[in-house]
Amino acid sequence: LGITCSICVLTFNKYYPLIISGEGTSNKRISYFSLFIQVAVLVSAFRLSYIAAFKHALTPEEAQYWDWSRHLDWSYYSKPPLIAYLIRVFTELFGQSAFSVRLSAITLSVILGIVTWVFVKEMFQSDKIAFFSILLLNLMPLFSAGAIIITTDTPMTLFWAWTLWMLYRAIFKNKINAWYLSGIFLGLGLLSKYTMVLLIPCILLYLIFSKEHRFWLTRFEPYMACLIAFIMCFPIFYWNFSHDWVTFKHVAVQANVNQGFILKPK
Repeated sequence: LGITCSICVLTFNKYYPLIISGEGTSNKRISYFSLFIQVAVLVSAFRLSYIAAFKHALTPEEAQYWDWSRHLDWSYYSKPPLIAYLIRVFTELFGQSAFSVRLSAITLSVILGIVTWVFVKEMFQSDKIAFFSILLLNLMPLFSAGAIIITTDTPMTLFWAWTLWMLYRAIFKNKINAWYLSGIFLGLGLLSKYTMVLLIPCILLYLIFSKEHRFWLTRFEPYMACLIAFIMCFPIFYWNFSHDWVTFKHVAVQANVNQGFILKPK
């Protein structure tokens, strides 16, 4: 694995050098794009070697999702179905093992890194800012854990970022098609974890308080995006309709709905 990564880094550096020379020997600068690719390869290689270690067995939560992947359904008691399908794809391709189950987490973290790079680069037109955004992301302990251990938060984080990127393009760049893509990624996020629904009031509040972009509330595109996401959640509604809406009752108990709104500063 180390030799393969070294060859990849050296080959990549040949065509995309880390240090770019300008006019004169003192005029040199770092290629942050090249640095991003090389760091991503090395970090991913470390994560692959970590999950390949036999001693790192699945956590109870991962084992539960793996069990779901062996009994595919429209949805499940406590969580949406996407994580089961993700694990099923990787275990079908690479066999039944803890490595195969967690390979999905590393793959999603790589895609999230790429999405973050493109998103930030589009916002600030700066490779440097994009690189340090990726660096800060990987320094977050929760993200680092989610890049190795597969939970429902891992795909949700990816689709949360992807939805934000499309919403940025829709709201700030007036890209109409981006509204529909944001609906698709919002739907995929909801199929990953129900917490994704909190993004909707966040965007709604922004549009209400932003004078420059408030006009979108009078357009049909944002509502079409929500409709697309709602339609994509059909498996969740269908399964709950067939099981006495048990997921909604479960989530209501977790949220202490029967006790009303309780604020606990502690």
